[in-house]
Amino acid sequence: MKHDFDAPVLVCIDENGASVSLAAERTYTGSRGDSWRIPEGFRTDFATIPSILSWAVMKMGLWTLAAIVHDLLCEGLNRWHAALAAVRKGYAVHGSDGVTLGIWLDGKFIPEPTASAVDTDAIFYKIARDYGVDPVRANLLWVGVRWGALANPARRKGFMRRDTFWWFVLLSVAFVWVVPIAVLCLVGQGILRLVRFVFR
Repeated sequence: MKHDFDAPVLVCIDENGASVSLAAERTYTGSRGDSWRIPEGFRTDFATIPSILSWAVMKMGLWTLAAIVHDLLCEGLNRWHAALAAVRKGYAVHGSDGVTLGIWLDGKFIPEPTASAVDTDAIFYKIARDYGVDPVRANLLWVGVRWGALANPARRKGFMRRDTFWWFVLLSVAFVWVVPIAVLCLVGQGILRLVRFVFR
């Protein structure tokens, strides 16, 4: 089955220069028939790549459109995590909008995520591969978002899931050569900041 967005994705650069907003609503349909609607105005920074790793994976590339879908799913996980916290404090209640189950918070309905954090990252990998990203770089992207999940309470749950954990460990070891190069980049950035400070 053909995968793609229903129309070209147009974005507007935000004032901060670090993110963009979708100029119009778009729907992505995957090769397995799953689809996700990205609303107009949705903000994304594409692939969140630390500057010391940009030599290996740039912020934009064949994986850019996959990153938009991944950001959408991650935002859903973040909103759900916040809504669950509100339920525990008595500020929100479980309910339904008549179609799906979710949580009502401050008059707004927050649907239950359709994908777990682990599945969200797997979807990112699958879409990236569908767009032609090579296996090495796609796996490097997947390892990156899996490590990133540890820093986000909304995505940390299920990190130790058996069917993905050992593959994650294996790939992390395989990509250990990235670390010394990243350290050199970090040192270089420090020197650059010092020079800029001296000659400001």
